[in-house]
Amino acid sequence: MRAGHLVAGLSCSALQKLCTRWGLRSRISPGENNLVEVHDLHQEFQLNLFYPQPHRKGFFWEIHCVAFLDLTQDKANALMSEVNGKAHLMKAFATSELDDLTQRVRLSFGINLAGGVTLEHVRCQIVEFLELLRRLRRQIGTT
Repeated sequence: MRAGHLVAGLSCSALQKLCTRWGLRSRISPGENNLVEVHDLHQEFQLNLFYPQPHRKGFFWEIHCVAFLDLTQDKANALMSEVNGKAHLMKAFATSELDDLTQRVRLSFGINLAGGVTLEHVRCQIVEFLELLRRLRRQIGTT
């Protein structure tokens, strides 16, 4: 594979355009230089760009696919145990209690671009995140 087929970083505008090309509704979050809001037919999620490249303004080394679920405490605890007990790239974190009965859980899945990856790899990782998210939502009953 030639180096020209690899990307070692992405800008927010490039990521947003790729999402559109891949059939996802997306927009750059107003006032943010590193956040793309994305929707497919059933899921809302974010693509956060992290670790700015020092020599390429506006380009980042890493993408985090992020979704938030508001769950009862017992479902939140079960989800975090399920996700964090498995050996895959998704991790779950309790972010805040919305009220006495509801916990917000952040699901995050990292895609590292350092060293170079293909755009097909990035697309496949985003699809894998969506498939994991759908499976988890069905499993805990929040389809």
